[in-house]
Amino acid sequence: MSEREDGLAAAGVRLRSWREGQGLSQSAAADRIRASQTTWAAWERGEKGPDLHFAFEIERLTDGESPVLASDWAFPRKGSKAATESGEHPAIVIPSDTGTEA
Repeated sequence: MSEREDGLAAAGVRLRSWREGQGLSQSAAADRIRASQTTWAAWERGEKGPDLHFAFEIERLTDGESPVLASDWAFPRKGSKAATESGEHPAIVIPSDTGTEA
């Protein structure tokens, strides 16, 4: 498994753990952020990560237990090798812990 796949799997486990701890079905959790159950299931299985909008919605829903800035969701930083090679979210700038842009 690649580092990205490992990260997505870890994020999915965390999301499922949160959902089950809340006693929610996948459908109920997905409804709270206006996502489909099949999309939520794919996130839990680590098949894909949410887009940035849903990542923020998940962070809000989970009260930060599944944070947007967690490396597990694997949003490449603007100008990073991952962003350049994958073409994913090339315009996203995520501040680093030091307060400087990556």
